[in-house]
Amino acid sequence: MTPYLINTLVGVNRGSWNPGCSRGLGEDANFGIGSLGCPKIFGTVRLASNNPDEKPLIDPGYYSYPDDIQAIIDAMKFLYNIYENTTVWKKHGVRLAPTLFPGCKGPQH
Repeated sequence: MTPYLINTLVGVNRGSWNPGCSRGLGEDANFGIGSLGCPKIFGTVRLASNNPDEKPLIDPGYYSYPDDIQAIIDAMKFLYNIYENTTVWKKHGVRLAPTLFPGCKGPQH
């Protein structure tokens, strides 16, 4: 996977990767991304002031509702199971990358 694709597809630029993550650069890659399509929480957008040129205050409220946290944990466990425990993936030697994205500390739940 090239740095351009990493930045374009998942919004992670090469400069923010920890040294262990760069082992996969330039190699074939397969990854899954979990995302909440219908989160229970809604964020807020507020005016910072009466000045129309001032940027608004945006709080997306990500994962501030416990059900949303559990839903993304379940999604990641599902993706992990597909990569690590299904016959078709094993047959073709597909596995998750052995390194984590920056900020990830591994399975916590």
